[in-house]
Amino acid sequence: MENNKIMIGGREIEYSEYVQKMKEYYWKCFFSEFSKICIFFVIFAFLGLIPEYLIALLCLMPLRSHGGGLHFNHYISCLAVSFSFLSGSIILAANIMPPKAVMLPILLLCILAGYFLVPVTSANRPPATAVQIQKSKRTTVVLLVLFFALVCICPANGWIYIGYWTVILHIVQLAIARGGKEVKRNV
Repeated sequence: MENNKIMIGGREIEYSEYVQKMKEYYWKCFFSEFSKICIFFVIFAFLGLIPEYLIALLCLMPLRSHGGGLHFNHYISCLAVSFSFLSGSIILAANIMPPKAVMLPILLLCILAGYFLVPVTSANRPPATAVQIQKSKRTTVVLLVLFFALVCICPANGWIYIGYWTVILHIVQLAIARGGKEVKRNV
């Protein structure tokens, strides 16, 4: 491979072409995600749940940006599922508060599942390189281990439960997204 070419998905492309496609993809994602964050802020402000929303968002953003997840072809579908996801984390945290003896083994399973499930990338994104895939796996595991450590050292409270349910729902949607990719690949 020449210095100005990169191997992606079994074909060689110009490195500058790949960089340009990634820049376009990141800008599109930025504006889409920023608009959803603003819309959700207004909705959760109306519901009086801004702190809960911010905690769920704080937990989700690094996991989602490094590991991917469900992707939709239409903005409204993405908006509806994202809102369901965030509100689901908040509602579950308010109603189901398992003891640490239950939380910790489940989080260990989430760490393992997270490693094997990420990355789940959008069809609109240029394919990930082998280096990017490994970085995604490492970063996801580090983030989940840090949350596991936080659960170990902090007393159980509403914020921890929001993070806990955000992690679990994130792993579930990764599994759904991965399963959907496998089905599409085998059809």
